[in-house]
Amino acid sequence: MVVIYFPVPIANLEFLEANVDGSNRRIFTDGEELTYDEGERRKFLCTVSGSYPAPELKVLLGNEDISRQFIRSESLQRPVNNEGLEQLLYQVELRNDDMEIGYKFADKNFTCHAVVPDAPMERNETSVRVHTKLTGCKYYN
Repeated sequence: MVVIYFPVPIANLEFLEANVDGSNRRIFTDGEELTYDEGERRKFLCTVSGSYPAPELKVLLGNEDISRQFIRSESLQRPVNNEGLEQLLYQVELRNDDMEIGYKFADKNFTCHAVVPDAPMERNETSVRVHTKLTGCKYYN
């Protein structure tokens, strides 16, 4: 059996937030401005569907990759099988179910970024600008 595959572009990327309990789920629009109170806790999800191979998915705060603060899950979907052909598509998600908005978020871009490894021109991202209402001066050693 010979297997030939072609990179499949990202069909959909969503960057969304919700309350920690999952209520008030909202999808971000690219370029949107957001304001949070320092110390506020939110659920964030960065999801990609419809690409092959699995996309490289990351979450950035400014230029810092904060993906390690998120849980990654992925699944390989096999839509309706055509005789002799099999379409394979990935669904990948990065999620943080209880992220605290801290002073580090102030006036930074918060970005969900995806790229298909074998097709570097196939990239997609949603970026929002975060403004944080600081509650006071904090000193760190």
